[in-house]
Amino acid sequence: MIKKIRESRILNHFIRDPSAVIGLTICLVLMIGAIFAPLIAPQNPYYLQSLSYENCLRPPVWMEGGTAPFLFGTDDQGRGVFSTILYGLRVSLGVGFGVVLIAGTVGSLIGIMAGYYRGLLDVLSMRVADTLFAFSTTLLAFLILGITGSKGILVVIIAISLADWVRYARTTRGNVLSVVEEDYISAARAIGAVDLRIIFKHIIPNILSSIFVISAIDLAIVIMLEATLSFLGIGVPLTEPSLGMLIAKGREYLYAGKWWLILFPGGVLAALVISINLFADWLREEINPKIQRHQSVE
Repeated sequence: MIKKIRESRILNHFIRDPSAVIGLTICLVLMIGAIFAPLIAPQNPYYLQSLSYENCLRPPVWMEGGTAPFLFGTDDQGRGVFSTILYGLRVSLGVGFGVVLIAGTVGSLIGIMAGYYRGLLDVLSMRVADTLFAFSTTLLAFLILGITGSKGILVVIIAISLADWVRYARTTRGNVLSVVEEDYISAARAIGAVDLRIIFKHIIPNILSSIFVISAIDLAIVIMLEATLSFLGIGVPLTEPSLGMLIAKGREYLYAGKWWLILFPGGVLAALVISINLFADWLREEINPKIQRHQSVE
């Protein structure tokens, strides 16, 4: 088993790509920090009884006035910036993975059905997708959240998913249209295979890799979108702030010299998005056979 892993082509390609290794490493470190935030964070920033106004707006620990355990300083409520970043990561990643799961599943199913059955279903679903695609995803999510008038992580996930399924549906439909023309699909139909069997045994396995690539790229997009909505004040509630809301709060004190309130949350958000994109780029090149053939020719 260990020998097979060592001889794996994908693993060898991954190890030889420094950007992919760095991207995945940073991404895993941040995800682990978010998952184990209650164990790692020296303070629960949402436990009001533990907060003290004596600790308000303290600088990072290495500067004059900074004290342990506030590694990155504190905000205007006495919460440790390091702790709020870890808990904010949980919200940002939770929204990101939630949207990818919901939008990816719904959009991929619509794309598979439209590409396989075509006809009226294909026309209607793609016209709706084209209409939504003409608008910005941020604008659509902004509109949906404005109409609902409520806040919450689940509301944000649903609002973004209603605007984000289009990218999965369009891409999946295109892949299905090319797969159904293959000879093995015609052979399966000739021996009497039912549609459900063809879809699950032949269609989905052949388009699954492209769905993974879209999901990896979309994860970074959704995290940035959620940060944008929270920065504008219409995303997650104040009781469960994400990285975008932390940046918005830090902006209020930027000209007062409290740079740590915006630098550290902004740096973590940038590192998370860039690391996901680095890994997603490697995954796209690894899975896409056209890119592989192009590289081998060069």
